[in-house]
Amino acid sequence: MTACVCSLFIMRRDETKLIQEIVSDIQKKLSHELSLSFEEEGLVGMESRVEDIESLLSFGSTGVLIVGIWGMGGIGKSTTADFVYRRNRSKFEGHCCFRNVREESRKHGVDHVRQKILGDVLEKKDMTIRTIVLPPDTKRMLQRKKVLIVLDDVNDPQDLKYLLGDDGLFGQGSRIMVTSRDRQVLINACDEDKIYEVKILDEDDALRLFSLHAFKQDRPIEGYAGLSKTVVSCVMGIPLVLEVLGSSLYKKTGVEYWGSKVAQLRTNGGEEVEKCLELCYQELRDTEKKIFLDIACFFGRCKRDHLQQTLDLEERSGIDRLIDMCLIKIVQNKIWMHDVLVKLGKKIVHQENVDPRERSRLWQADDIYRVLTTQVAFPSYLIDCCLTFLFIAKRCSLGQE
Repeated sequence: MTACVCSLFIMRRDETKLIQEIVSDIQKKLSHELSLSFEEEGLVGMESRVEDIESLLSFGSTGVLIVGIWGMGGIGKSTTADFVYRRNRSKFEGHCCFRNVREESRKHGVDHVRQKILGDVLEKKDMTIRTIVLPPDTKRMLQRKKVLIVLDDVNDPQDLKYLLGDDGLFGQGSRIMVTSRDRQVLINACDEDKIYEVKILDEDDALRLFSLHAFKQDRPIEGYAGLSKTVVSCVMGIPLVLEVLGSSLYKKTGVEYWGSKVAQLRTNGGEEVEKCLELCYQELRDTEKKIFLDIACFFGRCKRDHLQQTLDLEERSGIDRLIDMCLIKIVQNKIWMHDVLVKLGKKIVHQENVDPRERSRLWQADDIYRVLTTQVAFPSYLIDCCLTFLFIAKRCSLGQE
């Protein structure tokens, strides 16, 4: 009898200790998530983004939901998804935020990515899956778990389909966020009304973010307000670029230095911007690159119909691809490309060759005149290029009336 009482006492003591550990763990998680602050993390203009995405995720509803987060490189997709993830992961039985799916798949293969994700979700870091089809016991474990997963920077719809697995793979109430620069990748995985477009910051938020990095305060210091606004206006309100530019100007208090930076940005759009945007350009297929450069060099603010007339039928889908990649927009049936992207496109063409005769496109009057009047023989396609330019300029001027 005494032995039974002692045994019962020990069991209750162990249960009490276990309950205390569970309560302590929950308190730590809740304390961490409640302490997340937009301001302390230097996140500007994020509140509305986070609220909108959390609304799309519908945490209180059943079923499995996939939400796409779409936007150009450097605009804050990953940062937004990560914040939502950290703020809500304690509501789930398993969770994983996998960054750089595209790069990791390229380096190690998509099987490696899947294994890492499932290992994190099931809390089995050393698990090994050697087959394309998941083992039955792994499937059962996943189907019983309510999970939160972030797949960051996905560019291949087939990879995404493979990582998401069959319908019903994850437990009821599970939520998956997928970030991508390519809207088409997301359309293949989730409902169109579950795709959130991350837009550039407005002028006030852009200036505030820039100031936090350039001056370590939320507004420009005295004497630099005008220069700061000019810098911000040159870089499209892209958070990554604002942060890099601001940091590069931190403690550079010479007005002359700032003036030279502004002049550089006005002249070429800024190297920091180009590094970010050129990533998007390099992902395009050859036909899409051709259309991008044609728009940059010739078709500014031109009607979409006029652009399509210069393309073969099979090339026209490239316009939609550029829209999906956030490189152009259609505004009232007119092509719209931001000035910074226009400058990037023209720089790419300029870098093809020092000699204008060896470039794929000519749009400056002086270059066209020099090529047409030179005594040296040059490729016949450049004559067509010049004539095309004149035709396009005329049609675009009519389209803008």
